[in-house]
Amino acid sequence: VALTITGNVSGGVVCNLDSTASPANFIIAYYNKQSGKTCLDEYVAGVRTSKIAATTTYAADAICRVVRSGTEARLFYNNANVGTVQTMTVNTNKISGMFSTNSGVSLDNNIVWPRGTSGEHESLGELL
Repeated sequence: VALTITGNVSGGVVCNLDSTASPANFIIAYYNKQSGKTCLDEYVAGVRTSKIAATTTYAADAICRVVRSGTEARLFYNNANVGTVQTMTVNTNKISGMFSTNSGVSLDNNIVWPRGTSGEHESLGELL
């Protein structure tokens, strides 16, 4: 997702979300303008684990991207790899979307792309 952030707030993407009404299991990738860090967090049964929190330079309209493949996750900000490959808990939830903590965050061009060659992404066609 392309991010433009006004003020000291956060914005990014959420993936593998179990429920929009009562979220407990998901992955969130975001830029925190207050700290100047791009972050990758994992929530399992409502408990947050910070996987990556790396200082990066803010850029308006920069892309924040998480690439999930099996139990691996990679974080990218402004087309640069951030941190190292992280091992995540097995999670096959299919809800994804944009995330912000404030109306001062502009999010645009959120795209979900399938990965894999064993038919594991066929259910994405149901979302279109």
